[in-house]
This record gives sequence, C-alpha cells and structure tokens, in this order.
Amino acid sequence: MPAFSAKSFFTPLPEIRSLENDRIVRELQDMRQENARSGNERSDALNYSSEKEEERFAALKLFTFDPNTIDDEGWLSLGLSKRTVKTIRNYQSKGGKFRKPDDIKRVYGIAPSLAEKLLPYVSIAANDKFEKNKYDSGSFVFKKFDKPARETKRIAPASIEINAADSLEWLALDGIGPALTHRILKFRQKLGGFYTITQVAEVYGLPDSTFQLIKPILKCIPEGINKVSINSATETELEQHPYIRKKLAKVLIAYRTQHGPFRNISDLGKIQLIDSDLLAKLVPYISVE
Repeated sequence: MPAFSAKSFFTPLPEIRSLENDRIVRELQDMRQENARSGNERSDALNYSSEKEEERFAALKLFTFDPNTIDDEGWLSLGLSKRTVKTIRNYQSKGGKFRKPDDIKRVYGIAPSLAEKLLPYVSIAANDKFEKNKYDSGSFVFKKFDKPARETKRIAPASIEINAADSLEWLALDGIGPALTHRILKFRQKLGGFYTITQVAEVYGLPDSTFQLIKPILKCIPEGINKVSINSATETELEQHPYIRKKLAKVLIAYRTQHGPFRNISDLGKIQLIDSDLLAKLVPYISVE
C-alpha cells in the first residue's frame, strides 16, 4: 500500500483557487462595465431633463415682481411648482422675508438656471435698516442688513375710478401685482362694469387685508354698465356672466320657454335659484328688452 502523501492530497487546491480568482475577476469586470453603461444612461437622462427644463424656462413670460408680496398664481406663472410655492409660504408664515434678489437662489425647489432668469426681474421693497433678532441666550441684538435692491417706487394715486382705471393704475396700488390686476380687469369685463366698490372684494385671490388697504382710494361711477337681455340672450351668453353661470342660465332659458318673455325684473324672484341677495346683485345687469 503506498504511503499517505499530504502533498498529493492537496495538490488540486491551487488550481481551484486560480479558477475561483479568475471567475471573481471576470465578475468584477462585468460589474464595472455595467456600472459604466448605467452611468452613461443616467448622464443622458440628466442631460435630456436639463434640456427639457431649459425649453420650459425659455417659454416663460417674465415680469417684475416682489417675492415678498407676489401671490401664488404669480409664482406659478414664473415657472415654480406648487410644492415650491408651498415651501415659500411656509417660510413666510414663520416670519421669513426676502432681503435681496439673490435670496431666491436659496429657495429649495428653484432650479439654479431658473433663479438666474428671474434675478433681473426681482424688485424688493426697501427693508428696515435694522432688525431685532433673538438668540437662545435670550439676549437681543440688532443686525444690519445688506443695502436693499434699488427699485422704481410705486406712486399710488390719490384715488382711482374702478370702472375707468387701466392696468397701470391698478398696479400702482399696494398689494396689487400683475396677476391680480389681470383678474380685476377680467372680472370687470365679464360683469359689464362695477356698480359698487365692494364688488372689487369678490375678485378671486384678492386678500381682504389688501382690499381694506386700497378701499379708501377706490371710487365707483356706475355709468355705462353693460346689461344682458334675459329675453333675447342665448344660454351661452347668459352663462358668461359671473352672477348667472351655467346652472342658472339653463333655468332662465327653461322658464322663458315655458312662460314666455320676462315682463319685468321682479319676475326673476319667481325662480327658486334666485334669492333676494342674488336678485339684488343681478338687477343692475339685467334688462327685459
């Protein structure tokens, strides 16, 4: 019987190790190649996303704005997402303010490329020179701010007639930006003209605090109001009026079809959808001719 040889017993192991090492090396090489491909794909995707973003930003219609007073619709029209606008509102609800144009670069959610496009249009009202700041120690210090950005000051008119005022006159009022100006003029046009100052408060998105601020200088001359003939207007024409809308327009047409022409304005009171408050609002805008 041949003698036991430890050397001969373990001889295959180096070959096994070599094969195993080769396999591991191949797997590592495959992983590197796969990672390289994935990296290229990610890079292509990022480049594509960046190109699409640039196209979207290039299509924006930019306008001068104050980031401390612009409304949500204004931010959205400047290219911000609803989520980013919410971030800004949360910041402002805690007392945060934009001190200088460059501060918009610090807003999480505003892409650097968009921030650069917006910067030339930022116009911030003058800040107080000093602000009180409280630290954990309970002590108070005064911090001097950077010099505020230069801006063209608004010169508010002594009064404006709300049926004749153009966009520039509305824009001159505190708290009224481009978006609100557009809504005010559109609401006035759809109504057919204002017959009372309080109707301005009905404009969508106009804060009551802003309305109360500008109310003392608003004047209303209810002349030349465009009226709608409820006996000849089509359903489409009726539903365009802010106080009528689609549902009431259908009812008015049905009533007219069933009972014939309205003989006087008070006939509207026979319609269930029209209460005394709505009737009072409709009277200046309705005719039975």
